[in-house]
Amino acid sequence: MKKIIYGLLICTLAVISMGCVKEDMNQPVEEEVIEDVNEQVDKGEEVSELVPYDLMQNMYVIEDTNTIIRYLVMSGFRGELLQDYMNQSLASVIGIYGDSEAYSNVDISYEVTHMDDEILSVVFRGTASFSGIKEINILKSINLDVGKSSNEINYGNLIKDDPAMRGILADKVVELGIQNEFEAEGIRLLF
Repeated sequence: MKKIIYGLLICTLAVISMGCVKEDMNQPVEEEVIEDVNEQVDKGEEVSELVPYDLMQNMYVIEDTNTIIRYLVMSGFRGELLQDYMNQSLASVIGIYGDSEAYSNVDISYEVTHMDDEILSVVFRGTASFSGIKEINILKSINLDVGKSSNEINYGNLIKDDPAMRGILADKVVELGIQNEFEAEGIRLLF
């Protein structure tokens, strides 16, 4: 039954993310204030009036491996410790692709896909060479609950795994015409 749940989620909300995390992450080289977040987020309202924080773009650069990773840093949030935790999540892409010796020629950018006083959702896209053998495409999402808990939103804390939910998801799998069970690891949610 879990295979059906995972299969449906990957079809509707998620993409597969690759990599291993390494601890030493923050070595920004360049910083740039995002002038107009409204251009990145499709909203009719002024985003600056909705959000209790500011975002700045940082770049992580390693010339030896031809690595450039653009990521966001939050400032002005109501709690400094909570803000630090969220910034660690936003910079986690560095630990996966920037600090690993397995990757070179890394070029990652981001897109803010949702931003309000409840949720900040960022999608990272790019390419990298894996162990000098093959070029891979990178797609990773970070979703933060900025309104309540400041925690990262992921499959495990968004979807309740109980018999009623499994029944709903199983019905959806049948409705989508998926005949075989399948399983997916590394599910990422996109808002």
